[in-house]
Amino acid sequence: MPALEPLPEILQVNTNFESGRVSLDGHPIGNLRDGQFALSGIAPGRHTLKITDERAAFETEWLSKPGEEPRISKPVAAADLQATVITNAGATGNILCNCGTQSVAIDGAAAGQTAQLPISGAAVKSLKEGSRQVSIAGHTMVVDAKPNPTLSVFLSMDRNVGTLVVVASEDNARVYLNNKLYPRASEHDALRIPVDVGQYLVRVEKDGFQKPNAVTVSIGKGEEKRVEMSLAPVASYLEITGAAPGAQITIDGSSAGAADGNGAARLQVKPGSHAIELSKPDYASARFNAEFAPGATIRRDRGQLAMARSIRPPQPPDPAQIETQDWDRIRDSNNLRDFDDFLNRHASGAHAPDARAKGNRLRQQQQENATRQAEQTAWDGTDKARKASLQDYLSRFGTGAHAADARSLIAGLDADAVTFAQRAKEQSEKERKDKEEAANGADEQAIERTIGAFEAAFNAMDMKVLQATWTDMPKSTADIYRNQFGFSKNVSYQLKPIGRATINGASAVINCSRALALTAKSGEKLPPRPDRVRVALERAGASWVIRSITPY
Repeated sequence: MPALEPLPEILQVNTNFESGRVSLDGHPIGNLRDGQFALSGIAPGRHTLKITDERAAFETEWLSKPGEEPRISKPVAAADLQATVITNAGATGNILCNCGTQSVAIDGAAAGQTAQLPISGAAVKSLKEGSRQVSIAGHTMVVDAKPNPTLSVFLSMDRNVGTLVVVASEDNARVYLNNKLYPRASEHDALRIPVDVGQYLVRVEKDGFQKPNAVTVSIGKGEEKRVEMSLAPVASYLEITGAAPGAQITIDGSSAGAADGNGAARLQVKPGSHAIELSKPDYASARFNAEFAPGATIRRDRGQLAMARSIRPPQPPDPAQIETQDWDRIRDSNNLRDFDDFLNRHASGAHAPDARAKGNRLRQQQQENATRQAEQTAWDGTDKARKASLQDYLSRFGTGAHAADARSLIAGLDADAVTFAQRAKEQSEKERKDKEEAANGADEQAIERTIGAFEAAFNAMDMKVLQATWTDMPKSTADIYRNQFGFSKNVSYQLKPIGRATINGASAVINCSRALALTAKSGEKLPPRPDRVRVALERAGASWVIRSITPY
């Protein structure tokens, strides 16, 4: 069984800013939305986060390691605002702020003291998964604690605003503030809503669920308040007509009431699958199973109940007969729960071995179906044109349904690679013999074309061509370029050679000047930032591809 990969690291920014910009490692990665920003999948390594707007600025630096709590590496730097940084991996973490030494409470329980330095911050072990309320010297924040390594940043300017945090028990519920529909629905995580200071009537609604009572919340300056809303499914009903008058009704073995003098009853039932029984002395009992959908009503009448009056006094029920009846009712079922329930009632009965065998088969089928689905999902996500992707599939599903296809595709890719390499070698030898004297000049022109192609692809914000020109581009660099392209309306990128390339066989190095200017989708223009880089290349057939670009 393959080892589990560490959970991705999450960056969560929460502010009371009207607007702002977020930069990671010196590169713009987005703007605040409703004062918030989130990013998942932070690469391992040392990172610098900057958040700025026209009135305030914040900066912090931390070290990321797979599966570990982020480690702040120097004091929090914030200008004209109150800053709090919470790091955690699961329930354990650390709380720092620019507020000096202050008492910390989590959900009302004392949790240590803050300080500027990471080694003396408030180390906590009570950030249980879910929405947690953190208080520091009277200032409250709502943290959405996850098992992932997480860096949560809370920034508060001196503004007459606060934050309302709505935690609903159901996703996609409609949220109303003062009877006005908020544009975003509830989420699995807490829904954070920046609001002006004041009093708010909060309610949530979702079709098929009962409406919880509205809550009135007063939001103070710089304050975060959590409102939890629990939505219960709309009740279902069972309606009985034509039963024996006064018949006792049980649901899943528990008494639920009795029929009235006319043999009628209407009972509220929780949604789900239930076993119902009607019984009365001197009458035949009626039993049936029913699936109750939320808000649905299931009806049974005289013809369906058949509670005939007994001629003789009723005899004690025969356990073997009851077991046989129960078994006949479920023997052809494909619902594992039916057999588990049967064994709970008849653990030592004559049909118990058959029930266990059928239950085990169904349980095994569920496991096999889950395994097949996981394998099919992995196969659908496999890049059939990449040997590494196919090998990764085989490492996990070496005997799977698509294993033979994966091996066949790998063999084809290997054959294509050999053919391509042979042809490239023959072509290179021919060119070497025919153009040996002009090789250096042609290589320099090819290198300049590669540099020009990279520059043009960057200005076109074309990641596919960029990665074709820089074939081994690190993932972290590719992520930065994608973030820049997603943030930008257009870019102006210049990569110009300085002097001639130094060529050594199949390797080459050339010094270049580099400058990048951005125009964000918001219209903001970021000025050029010129520097010098050393571009390392390697020969690819008759052309060159970039191996690395490093500042010097």
